[in-house]
Amino acid sequence: MKVSLAETSLARYVGHKLQCDVQVTGKSSVPYIIPKLVSFDCSDIRRECQLCSFAESRCGELLVQASSRNFLLLLGKADSTVARQLRT
Repeated sequence: MKVSLAETSLARYVGHKLQCDVQVTGKSSVPYIIPKLVSFDCSDIRRECQLCSFAESRCGELLVQASSRNFLLLLGKADSTVARQLRT
């Protein structure tokens, strides 16, 4: 069913396949690309982090998920803040 763009949000069209003419004026790139797997090596750091689960091995891999609440703390922050949060 062909409708205008303004009509596509009307309740009476819920559950119907609609067709409308649009014009794309721009496309924004994704501002953040989240790596799924982060490798790290802390062997050059003199002291161990007390609560780190990798304290004995001093290296490892960590799965970072975009849905992680802590990930939001990294967005738009200075490099020092990001490094501190990653250590945490």
